[in-house]
Amino acid sequence: MKIHRIRPNDTRPRRWRRPVPCPICGSRNIQFRQYGKTFNPFELRVRQVWACICPKRHGICIITSHADLKEAIRAWNTEASKRKDRKKARP
Repeated sequence: MKIHRIRPNDTRPRRWRRPVPCPICGSRNIQFRQYGKTFNPFELRVRQVWACICPKRHGICIITSHADLKEAIRAWNTEASKRKDRKKARP
């Protein structure tokens, strides 16, 4: 029997998650576009601005610390899940 050692670099990667549906119209086709970059002179950091838009033109701007699509999707999922008046997803 072969025993595999688990090394610190062999940890499980973060699971890929799809974007949650639009909380206003329930559409699942969310588009993420890089809108631009901003500079914070107090912290001396560059931030990425994302435009998250559904087909019916509901959307928000999200500011992330990296130019990474996964981080923008996580931020969208958090914001869309917080809304109290959200609709159910269409089948």
